[in-house]
Amino acid sequence: PRRHLLKVLCFILIITLLFRYYNLDKPLVLYYHSLAVFSDMVIGGAAAYFSFYSAAFTGYIKRVPKKIIIAIYLIAGLIIVFNYLLFTSAALIIFERLIYAVFFAFVVLEQNYSDHSFYKFSNSSFLTKWGNYTYGLYCLHTVGLLSAAILTKNILHLNDPLYSMLISCSVGLGVTMLLAYCSYHFLEAPFLKLKKRFAYFEK
Repeated sequence: PRRHLLKVLCFILIITLLFRYYNLDKPLVLYYHSLAVFSDMVIGGAAAYFSFYSAAFTGYIKRVPKKIIIAIYLIAGLIIVFNYLLFTSAALIIFERLIYAVFFAFVVLEQNYSDHSFYKFSNSSFLTKWGNYTYGLYCLHTVGLLSAAILTKNILHLNDPLYSMLISCSVGLGVTMLLAYCSYHFLEAPFLKLKKRFAYFEK
């Protein structure tokens, strides 16, 4: 029921942070284990909850000044680029994914509600179209990157780090986009048509 959603989200968030704390010395667990990454979905769920049920919340996002939005993007960009230097202490490692999740939730919120965005991605027909394929891009990018790595290392035998990186990234992106396109049209879209038949909501 809706009245318990925030309690459930808070409970899951606490469990995730505790799990990360007790597994600080296990980087693979922190990266792959479900309990270590549920905080991402908690933040997304909380953003959705307040978007639907709090006019004050969406009103606040609507009024955030452009300079604040730009500053948040710049700070987040620096954090992402220099994450290997920043997330070295135990406290920061525990909250690393939470920090990223809050930023990307902010991107979604300000793109949808802000009157002062420095750029609306919906203005780009290319980005809007490829928004349909983001789930496939997310799920299948590892396959694309591995394919590119095999190509550059075992087939082309490239030794120059710069050329290897450029080709690997380009091929990896191309393969991932192709896989995501196929995934959407042949798997996701037919599956999503069943959504209305099985959807269930309880107030």
